[in-house]
Amino acid sequence: MLIIILLILSMLSLIAVRFIPREGKFRNFWLVCCTINIIIVGFFAFRTYQGTLKLEKLEYSTKRLKAGVSTTYEFNGARRETTKPGNISLHLGPEVEVFRKMKEFESQGRYTELIALCKEQIEKTPEWLTPYFYLGLAFANLGNKESAIEMFEYVKENAFGDTAYSEVNYFLERLRKE
Repeated sequence: MLIIILLILSMLSLIAVRFIPREGKFRNFWLVCCTINIIIVGFFAFRTYQGTLKLEKLEYSTKRLKAGVSTTYEFNGARRETTKPGNISLHLGPEVEVFRKMKEFESQGRYTELIALCKEQIEKTPEWLTPYFYLGLAFANLGNKESAIEMFEYVKENAFGDTAYSEVNYFLERLRKE
């Protein structure tokens, strides 16, 4: 609400500039200040909107978890859905084929193609950790140590002890020693 009030005040300030004499340094200074103010307020308004969207998504996820409903991805891309406690189903969707391609590209040393595939898949299924893992491998093999560490850290933080991603610790240790 405060941001909206500041934005309105900024707009009113720009309107008030019309009543300042056309000549003089004060008018230009006032215009620059108002413009900077609008940019800053707009930035914070956008950040607040993004935060609101994240909160809404978290609230939705929390409601699903309270009801015992969840969706997770296996390392190989199979999607596991729990619709109520004890009712679990496994779906083999297009992610399984993407997983096969990721393994193939990595084993053949086709790292630039692997990076493109992983980034595309992360856009589609950001909750599936395997593309982040393979993206880290590709970055590491291309010498981009910082990006590799960033990807492996992300997997480590979000795997919640899933043993399928246990190699992440080994890769992080190796990269940090280099």
